[in-house]
Amino acid sequence: MCEHVRRQKTYHGLTLAEWVRCYFVFQYISRKIVEDNAGCVLTEKEITRALEESGVVRVKGLKFISLVSFSKDAVDLYDCPLIKVSSDSYYISFNSLLYANISNIVISRLSSLDTDSSGKGYRFESEVNDLVRDRIGNCKSFKFKRGESEYEYDAVFALDDHLFLLECKNKSLSWYNPVKSYRNRKVLSDSVRQVKRLKNALIKYPEVVEEHFGIESLSLKIVPVVFNCLPFSWRGEVEGVYVTDFSSFSRLLKSSEINMVVSSSKGQENIKSLYKQWEGDLLCSKDIIRHFENPIQLIPFFYSRKAEYRWWIADDEVAFTVKDFEVDAKEYGKQERKIFKVSPIKKQKKNKSNRKEMIKKSKKKNRKK
Repeated sequence: MCEHVRRQKTYHGLTLAEWVRCYFVFQYISRKIVEDNAGCVLTEKEITRALEESGVVRVKGLKFISLVSFSKDAVDLYDCPLIKVSSDSYYISFNSLLYANISNIVISRLSSLDTDSSGKGYRFESEVNDLVRDRIGNCKSFKFKRGESEYEYDAVFALDDHLFLLECKNKSLSWYNPVKSYRNRKVLSDSVRQVKRLKNALIKYPEVVEEHFGIESLSLKIVPVVFNCLPFSWRGEVEGVYVTDFSSFSRLLKSSEINMVVSSSKGQENIKSLYKQWEGDLLCSKDIIRHFENPIQLIPFFYSRKAEYRWWIADDEVAFTVKDFEVDAKEYGKQERKIFKVSPIKKQKKNKSNRKEMIKKSKKKNRKK
């Protein structure tokens, strides 16, 4: 049992079970405050003792206190209910904990801390490699060292004269939260720098490409890509790097047609959309680049959004404007129909019987007899 616990994955120093247990202890403390009409300022010693009584060791308890104390990286008191009021005492926001859903609180805090819960993304990397191997062919993950520098590649595949380098990321979405949006933008910048480093390594050490793919790297154009697990793509390049996601890329690999309309008036009839993701019958590198440059799922959004400017007054002397975008729902639908329209069903012309012509042919046959 001890060996099993020691091997459990930790998130910022705590296992998932410890996160849940600590928040439940805080909920218990909050309810005791209301029942006993007690004070809501607790010393660090009181908090750690309560956590230890529930099975959380002191070191982990102090770590939890640090992680859930309200600070600049916190959004509200919902998941950071402690406010430090002195060197060794904290105010506990007990009202926010009384009837809170502990599971939601844990998810909220781990998301705010930008936690990668994918086991370093190994499972996602494996799925990406399987996807590319199934649809395109050879795809590899590998790593190598030169001197003291190590380079690790999640998924790399060659198609035509291009070598695509996919850096897999399994991060949460911002969901319009300004703080999370800023963090995600920072993560994206870090990912771009990371994948550019990997690209430069393959240029500097061309023997690595030849070793794994049997191709001279000088004849290939290396395309660095940040490959997201959740649906987040970018139009064009970000500092020389493309950004795509599993959903849109897997749909590109699946087939050229985007959608299919099934008619059941007289049985079933498949009608393919006019829009084609591939230039020819087979997927080529140009198709992939075109998809990165202008992801089809973003086209209706870009052509239907409109800029909105809002004034914000800071004080009696300072005011500023904030530019935001809103989507025109009707225009979005129009753009979507324009992209995904299908070719009209060709109605077969019915052969109208010509009575006079039939009589004439019949008489002609009878004369021959």
